[in-house]
Amino acid sequence: MTTLSDLIRSSGLTVQAIAAQSSMSEKNLNGYISGKKDINNMILKDAIKLSSTLGVTAETLSQLEPPNMSHKTHSLDTNSRFSNFVACTNDYQTITCIKDDITSEDEGPTQQSGHRLRLPKNTTIGDYYLKAAFLRKYFTDDDVSIYRIIDSLKKRLSEINITEYDNDIKDIEEKLQKLKVAEKDSTPMLIAPAALFSRILYSRALHGDADKRQALKNLNLPNDLLHFAFIYEVGLRESILRETFVNLLDAHAKGYLDFKLPKNMLDANII
Repeated sequence: MTTLSDLIRSSGLTVQAIAAQSSMSEKNLNGYISGKKDINNMILKDAIKLSSTLGVTAETLSQLEPPNMSHKTHSLDTNSRFSNFVACTNDYQTITCIKDDITSEDEGPTQQSGHRLRLPKNTTIGDYYLKAAFLRKYFTDDDVSIYRIIDSLKKRLSEINITEYDNDIKDIEEKLQKLKVAEKDSTPMLIAPAALFSRILYSRALHGDADKRQALKNLNLPNDLLHFAFIYEVGLRESILRETFVNLLDAHAKGYLDFKLPKNMLDANII
């Protein structure tokens, strides 16, 4: 696959020239080139300008391979990847879901008159920000990436001719695809909740990104409406995590997969 560095080399332009033509600082651009900054979290106007400078589409930018992906791909074998994913998700459940198991659907927020928001009992908006911060690693190129887990699961099940999970995997993949497309929504007047989620998460909860904070402010949306969209997206990501987690554990329980479970799961008799 292609990296941002590959595109820059193909363009025949220097980093300095590309930064200038894209109205971007060299520091920012170098952050995306090195992988220190996730190109999928680039604000929309920058993505459009950069893709135009490089002569590609914004969609092409969203599909670029991170510079360190090849290293990560070989850092874990399949069973180690599954084991790490289950352990991390078990930790997620312990930290964020004190009352509810990740394998169970929980009551979501309700929207009242206007944009007023009513949260489930004994929860605050901070609970959802905490979940969002912990969920982030599942939708990036980290070792617990759900994209990687699903690809590995499909390959392993195909090798042993198991088809009973095909529909569930297809459903997860469709949600992931919709999520990826929505995060890149390019309609200025109708921003997708997933793109809104990214602006809220990276400006208010992670990094304190000034550009995303200003972009959020420019939308001039009621705070409760922002919270509602944010909580909806947290629920969507958690449902994807839940479905992946449940299918992986079910395949393990039936003997289709052979990976180590974390000791605290075995002690708790979760399976």
